[in-house]
Amino acid sequence: DDSDGEASGFFTDLGPTWAEALLSADLTSQERKSWAKRLTNWQEGLDDYGVDEAFAGAAAAARDGWDYPPLKRVFAGTITEQGAWKGEPPLYADELTEARLHILERRERFQEYLYLAEAEGHTEEYITMLVRLGRVQEAFDYGLQYLGTTKEALALANALAEHGERERSLTIAEHGLSLEGQKASLAKWLREQAE
Repeated sequence: DDSDGEASGFFTDLGPTWAEALLSADLTSQERKSWAKRLTNWQEGLDDYGVDEAFAGAAAAARDGWDYPPLKRVFAGTITEQGAWKGEPPLYADELTEARLHILERRERFQEYLYLAEAEGHTEEYITMLVRLGRVQEAFDYGLQYLGTTKEALALANALAEHGERERSLTIAEHGLSLEGQKASLAKWLREQAE
């Protein structure tokens, strides 16, 4: 009985951990198939309790690994509206993208990280990585053109400020006030910078 949601919350947290672990491991094709089958079986057992899709992303990570053709296309720098998927992105798309981004960052595969973040619309990760890589002007220009939320603007403003780019960080924060989202955090950040 998952009427309080605690069990499903546990499994919802566990799925991304499995996805990242499987993508981090150097598995043979047979081992990947075995894990995909095991995770699918676990998911079928959870379905009876109303815990939907907890292991779907992990099963896809095991099945596709890093060899999924649309993902390889993105890593080669070809970015389309479909991102790293064939057709419509699955419900677990963000979960799997986050796992892959974590691994790419740990492995210092920064260009592939940027391609994937851009292709999957992970703007915050994309722009902050540009700043961390010293590509400040590129991050600033991208931010002015493509930021969509105050949260993204705050992330870029913080990254720029930490990188010593005070004027640019203020410009991005001011621009962020015109975007959708909660403006209180951004306004507070601007006040603190003014002080």
